[in-house]
Amino acid sequence: MIRVFTPGAEGKDVMTAAGLWRSSRYPLRVESYDPARSEPIEVWIDVTGSAPPHDTPGKVLAGVFGDAIEVCGVKKRPLDVLDLGAGKLRNTLYFLGLGHNVDAVEYETSQQTPQGQAALQCARRFKKKNRFRRYVFPGEFVALDADYDLVLLINVINIMPVPCERLLVLLHCYRKLRPSGRLLWFTQYGDQAQNKLCMEAYRIGDGYFLGETNNYKTFFRQFVVPEIDSMMLGCGFALDRIVRGAHKNQARLYRRLPTAPLDGVLDERTIEEAALCDWTMAPPALPAVAVAADGPVRSPDDPELSLPKLLLRRLRDLPAGRDSATAYEYLAACLIEYLFRDHLVNLQLQETTYQGRERIDFVLTNSARSGLFKNLVDSHGLRVPYVHFECKNYGGDPKNTEFQQLRARLGGRKGEVGFILCRRVHDPRSVLARQQDALDDDKLVLVLTDDDLETLVDLKLNEDEGGIHDVLDDKVREVVLKKAAKRSRSRRSP
Repeated sequence: MIRVFTPGAEGKDVMTAAGLWRSSRYPLRVESYDPARSEPIEVWIDVTGSAPPHDTPGKVLAGVFGDAIEVCGVKKRPLDVLDLGAGKLRNTLYFLGLGHNVDAVEYETSQQTPQGQAALQCARRFKKKNRFRRYVFPGEFVALDADYDLVLLINVINIMPVPCERLLVLLHCYRKLRPSGRLLWFTQYGDQAQNKLCMEAYRIGDGYFLGETNNYKTFFRQFVVPEIDSMMLGCGFALDRIVRGAHKNQARLYRRLPTAPLDGVLDERTIEEAALCDWTMAPPALPAVAVAADGPVRSPDDPELSLPKLLLRRLRDLPAGRDSATAYEYLAACLIEYLFRDHLVNLQLQETTYQGRERIDFVLTNSARSGLFKNLVDSHGLRVPYVHFECKNYGGDPKNTEFQQLRARLGGRKGEVGFILCRRVHDPRSVLARQQDALDDDKLVLVLTDDDLETLVDLKLNEDEGGIHDVLDDKVREVVLKKAAKRSRSRRSP
């Protein structure tokens, strides 16, 4: 492993160039969801306040670690591990005790408690053998030039109050992971005691602030699986396996993809310029949440820096051509998963068909109880157990070869519906003719361009499911009804 420190003494906070993550404490001026008050409020979130008091991982977490280590084993050598959000080093010490090399990353304040100081002293015994290093978040972490076999994200993303910062952390993890490496995601899920604390009056952004008796609150956000997988795919990770034995918690192991869809559209300065935090806010003097003083009221969940908006921004900037074909495929997969999340599930990249001789760019399973994909079964009599997607990052229109390729992969138990995703269509009449040719084999091929994706994403962001259905239904109508009209005209001709 390459281990590099930024200049300065170990343990010293180093600010990023834009000032992002200048502190573990987030000053947020937001609208109140408490029905008893109408004024905006000021909330300070301290992300280090969620660090658990335990000295060692519990039985469940230790079992999860065992599975991850088995998957990541590299010729029986010690793993190079990055423990991001290491807190009081309980997981760092566990991996060091198993003989692995660990770099621990955390804010300086996390190791200033008596428990943190004691754990740090234990970990430093391994430093003499070059098996342990500590990096202070953020500056030393951002500047870190290293690559790892395994990145640990143990209850980290779910305690971060700003969604776009979660994505940026994942992108930094992507850049520090070896091509063959894995990232272990572990977050709480379904804890009844925790869920009882998450009341509407405490809502902030997409989660909740907790800690009635604390001046500085903590943040908690519970994720469902599609949300996790979507964030991870956007940041360059695909699911490798679900780690069993985590009970109700989310334990998922991800592999690194060749490219990250969000690469190049999100950085520290972009988030800092959004001014989601107000560093002029006075520190809290009491546990009670204060009425907001004069100043801008902002949600930490900035819609312009949401995952779908960032993906569209990347799509607009992505050039057509072979060199960016893989990036386009992953971008398209991210957007399609987001658009059809309530209808299509279990995204699989690069599905192999025909005994491994041919590949589909990605496939989703149809679980729709309403909308287009149910209507294609009920009203059109098509088989739609799976929906197939082919991505064509061309400057020109998809040609007959591309349509024939997808048609050959549809049929039978694989399903009779597929999409071609392309950048734009210059000759819509020729493209429509090829779609109608596929209908002769009872195979429906729909075409979505960049403009179509942008329209659909905007409708989704506005929660207009009816509008999404209408756009897609119009595309089906164009193929089916114009095909029927064409047949009718051919019958009447002499």
